[in-house]
Amino acid sequence: MIAVRTEAAQPFSMLLHRITDTNSHYREGYAVTIKKNKSDIWMPLYISDYLSNTMHLSTEQHGAYLLLLMAAWKADAKLPNDAEQLQSISRLSPAKWKASESILKQFFYVTPDSWTHERVKKELDKANKITKSRSIAGANAVKARWEKRDKTLSNDISREFYEN
Repeated sequence: MIAVRTEAAQPFSMLLHRITDTNSHYREGYAVTIKKNKSDIWMPLYISDYLSNTMHLSTEQHGAYLLLLMAAWKADAKLPNDAEQLQSISRLSPAKWKASESILKQFFYVTPDSWTHERVKKELDKANKITKSRSIAGANAVKARWEKRDKTLSNDISREFYEN
């Protein structure tokens, strides 16, 4: 948990930077720890799958569910099984959360400790594999480029040495 002190001269972007650097989702006194990973900056949303499973939701429940999905994406597919934190993440009032909780709970695997979203977990694993493979490919490309550069440099030095 962080304590944020705002000063009048401090720009909002600096404050936001300080909050996001803490590796937590912060709102109304609650924090959900999130992981740092390149694949957490985007999240696939398969519209057909989403709509086929959620047509019975009200507009507010759609918003709450999407916010819970996004928070789950940032938190490795697991949210704390704490009604106040989940209500805060979903941005619903306590009364509306109480009315919607049982409906939203159906989309998650619920344990005494957490709410886990299996599709988010599957897609996150897939995204992490893609990110990792791209990172390895990039590192290999850099290595090959430097080896080529070093070889060229070595040949140039040898040529220069033998020419003189």
